[in-house]
Amino acid sequence: MSSDALDDLFMSGQVLGWWWTTKCILNATCSSASSENTTKSASSSASAIGEKLRLCMLHMKQEYIANEGKIVDYASLSSSGYFNRQRGEVVETREVVVEGEESGVEVEVEKITSNSNSSSSSCSSCCSSLLEELDDREIMSVDSLLRLDKEELMAFFINVYNALTIHAIVSGLYKGGKRGICGNINSMGKWVDMFSRLKLYAQASYSIGGIPYSLNDIENGILRGNRASAAPFSQQPFAATDPRLSLARKIGGGKVDPRIHFALNCGAKGCPPIAFYDSNAEKLNKQLDMATQAFFRTGGVELELEEEGKERKKRKLNLSMIFKWYAEDFPEKNIIKWIIDRSSPEVAAALTEGGGPGGNGMNNVEIKYIEYNWDLNQ
Repeated sequence: MSSDALDDLFMSGQVLGWWWTTKCILNATCSSASSENTTKSASSSASAIGEKLRLCMLHMKQEYIANEGKIVDYASLSSSGYFNRQRGEVVETREVVVEGEESGVEVEVEKITSNSNSSSSSCSSCCSSLLEELDDREIMSVDSLLRLDKEELMAFFINVYNALTIHAIVSGLYKGGKRGICGNINSMGKWVDMFSRLKLYAQASYSIGGIPYSLNDIENGILRGNRASAAPFSQQPFAATDPRLSLARKIGGGKVDPRIHFALNCGAKGCPPIAFYDSNAEKLNKQLDMATQAFFRTGGVELELEEEGKERKKRKLNLSMIFKWYAEDFPEKNIIKWIIDRSSPEVAAALTEGGGPGGNGMNNVEIKYIEYNWDLNQ
């Protein structure tokens, strides 16, 4: 196979070739009104739309998400019409978005509306109008988003990611294997589920300012500074000429804030709880710290102590697979120190025993990884 053919297989930075390149735009027809009758966005800025998104999702969380953000009632959410899903024909199109003479995004786009068995009652005006406003090509353009503060931009994309994950599962894009929303059991089970999830993350998208952003694009392109995903054979989501790359540079400047991994929810029980974050820099920083600490407390970090002698204890640190999959995002030489700084006083004391922070106490810790629970978070 030629190098050009190989490049074609991995176009758009998606996983496993052409099968993953078609993006399903979930806010293509979010309103029952025709496009000719749609009114201009009531919000005057990307900042206002971002705050509206946060408040809308907080309302949804109060109604349909339980157990401190760990469990989603997808069945009730689906029948509620919250995302205002319509019956409609699938329309395939190829869209080219260009900003400037040398930069552009070219992707194959599938604009879909999901068949729904729910009543025809419309969803809350909050969510319905919000999904339209996200696609405002003037207010939500890349240039407009770049005018947001770094923290505001980060909070916006974390909130979009968590909202899009829920919307995609409700819309039926996640087929699952033995772990689907309908509880269907497949003989391939685990493998079918894995490929269904990879496809979900590559295809589920919102159009923001006329440009499609998939879950992969948001997590690995924007929030992780254009790094390849943890999936096999993946590449950087954005080409050098992609206008969205400037958003990644503004948020991270080439670095990744590891705390994002404890703020993003991918629809599995092993994921961090679902939350929606404030755009204020000070509040966002505190919320990300709280999200990290909460994940540690609820099974993401487990410490085992075994008696090894009268004065010593063998310490085993069991970590979520997140730490392994995204090891490059965490401090390479000081991962235990990084965990200590964000753990409970009891765990921190046990990990630093015999040497203090930075001393020999941290050198005698065995690290193991906990099997990830990919069951749907329902």
